[in-house]
Amino acid sequence: MKLIQRYCYLLLFGLVFPLATVDAVAASETTIKAGEQKRFTASDLVAQNNLTRVTGVEVIQTESGLELVLETVAGSERLVPLIVPEGNNLVIDIFDATLAFSIRNGVTELNPAPGINRVTVNQGEDNSIQVRIAGENQTPNAEVVSGRDDLVLTFRLGSPTL
Repeated sequence: MKLIQRYCYLLLFGLVFPLATVDAVAASETTIKAGEQKRFTASDLVAQNNLTRVTGVEVIQTESGLELVLETVAGSERLVPLIVPEGNNLVIDIFDATLAFSIRNGVTELNPAPGINRVTVNQGEDNSIQVRIAGENQTPNAEVVSGRDDLVLTFRLGSPTL
């Protein structure tokens, strides 16, 4: 009788355990596939902890054009902009950054300064923020001003000065 019980246990564990392992592997593959469809992986979760959170956006008209301040939490990683002209627009991508909950839907300012039609700040893809400065008749010039915690960008129209 004991021999039959041992055989049943071996048979049971021999068949059930491998099936449970296959199911666990299939479940993890399903999770990965679902994550790939959403472009969301475990490394994204880890990276989210290192994102710099923009907590406020301030658009200020100046004598020479416009100043855009992206406010961050004191002591966070510095925001590094990638500025690319696109027609009469400047497109500024800021990677490893996210908008705070209070401004998650973005910020838009219409006609903030002469010659500038619109400023938009939106959450981009892949943990980035995108800023667009739309010039009326020409592409605005941009300058990054070093700030202690915040990113300050100044924009003006006309020829860049060296």
